[in-house]
Amino acid sequence: MNKWMSSEYISTMSRLADIYKDSKLTNIQFRGDVGTVYALLCKADAWGINPDYMLGQSYIDNFGRIDHTGSIYRLALANANEVDKVTIEQCGDWDKVKGQFSVVTSDQHRDERLYRKLWSDDIERELSVTITVKFIDPHRNTVKSCRTLCSVDDSIKGLDHTWITSPRKRLESMIVRDLCHNELYDLVHGINAEDAEAEMGGYMGQFAAAASPTLNTIPNTTTTECVTQSLREEASTPDTSVKADNHKDTGQRDLLDRAMSIQDKAIKAQIDNDSESLTAQKKHLVALTEEALNNTALSNGVKDKLKKIYEETATIVIDDGTSILEDI
Repeated sequence: MNKWMSSEYISTMSRLADIYKDSKLTNIQFRGDVGTVYALLCKADAWGINPDYMLGQSYIDNFGRIDHTGSIYRLALANANEVDKVTIEQCGDWDKVKGQFSVVTSDQHRDERLYRKLWSDDIERELSVTITVKFIDPHRNTVKSCRTLCSVDDSIKGLDHTWITSPRKRLESMIVRDLCHNELYDLVHGINAEDAEAEMGGYMGQFAAAASPTLNTIPNTTTTECVTQSLREEASTPDTSVKADNHKDTGQRDLLDRAMSIQDKAIKAQIDNDSESLTAQKKHLVALTEEALNNTALSNGVKDKLKKIYEETATIVIDDGTSILEDI
């Protein structure tokens, strides 16, 4: 019998979902939603991903659908039974854009942060990322996708500030998400439940250790051999903009100021390459946001703003080139 229909499996996953539904490890968007948490736990089981990471790195996109960060898809690819190795290569001197940005407050709206890059567009022509997926079956063609930073349209980059704060990681994320949503869709989403159970040892038994993709830096290499494909930004890119709104209540204003102050410290930690401080600031923001969302006196507008700040800060990472599991 398909294990997804097993009463024992359903009972186990239901108990786990009930435990995780109020956990701070779970994305705020899913807290209290047992059904969605249950579905994500089943997917974590099928993909061999730690449930903590799956519940923290999944989100609801702009169309109300469940999607995952590039880190989740990288792990899903690395853990796929048919995949032998996932290799990530970067070309060019990415240090020229690492940490090269400034953050300013909008002249029109206090609550809107603007991210400005401090490098020239010409530099982006020499920066690229290539992801290669090699299969165990020697007769199956290797899948390879390469894109340069300059090939991403400015209108797409404008949707997400991480194109400025963590450009290499963001480009890598776009490539792997595009592969998993298109060319390798069946490999990632077409889970054979019986094979998955046999491979992973049954009901949430042992999560397979993530076969971390290899990151190679190619010295003195141009990107002329990188065939840039026509880019199609996924419609599910999280909306991280924080729009302005007038708040007359000083208490609510103070709450927003505290959240934005934490965000400022997180950005500074990223610039200073201080992962310990960044982790601490993210934990502070989680506690503040959770407290605010449980406050019935707060207006929905303020709660929405806090969610935006929370989601935006969650994307701030130390872009050290390792690319795997450095997110909170």
